[in-house]
Amino acid sequence: NSADKEEEKLLQGSFAVHLAVCEYIEPSDLSDQLIRKMQKISLESSQKMARQYLKNSVVSIDIDCESSIASGSSSLTFSLICPISKTAINTPVRGQHCKHMQCFDLETWLHSNKHVSGGRWRCGVCESFIAAGDLVRCGLFDAMLHDHRDKVSGVRDKVSFKSDGSWFMKEENKLRYTSRNCGVKDEVNGISAENQETNDASQRRSVSEPEVIELF
Repeated sequence: NSADKEEEKLLQGSFAVHLAVCEYIEPSDLSDQLIRKMQKISLESSQKMARQYLKNSVVSIDIDCESSIASGSSSLTFSLICPISKTAINTPVRGQHCKHMQCFDLETWLHSNKHVSGGRWRCGVCESFIAAGDLVRCGLFDAMLHDHRDKVSGVRDKVSFKSDGSWFMKEENKLRYTSRNCGVKDEVNGISAENQETNDASQRRSVSEPEVIELF
């Protein structure tokens, strides 16, 4: 209409200046603020989530595998080392919309985001965008760190969580596989035991079984 055209003429050649006054907060101070306000998932709720995650990650092929799952012999593996700093986690957090349970360290994450870059505010595990207000603290990781923080090192950081809700720290960092017929995925490494054992078997055959060509 005529009023819109008149307004458009008035705006032609004009410009605007937007001014924002921001306050810089040190990562350590922001960490304290977030910890006070942050949603915390209790140990009981975290264990329930982990058991459900384990149940969804298991592909049952035979009855023996199903019985091992029911008895609590299947497990998930978590790392107590922050994927960003490669040091022990102090405050375990993850995005509330993330599909994984693995956590990273809150203050380390804040320090990694204090410089402007295109990779800011991403999850330290899955790299999805996360707002600081969307972080949640995991009670299960808090409990595992309480039990094993003093044992964490560059060569020993994995904790095995069993379907009965218990956990223990593994002795060494190497892949552990279940029986050939149980396709249990490792939370950290995401490798199927069945596929890995099949690959290992084919490699062994290629080394130990020489090719024989019959000429007559």
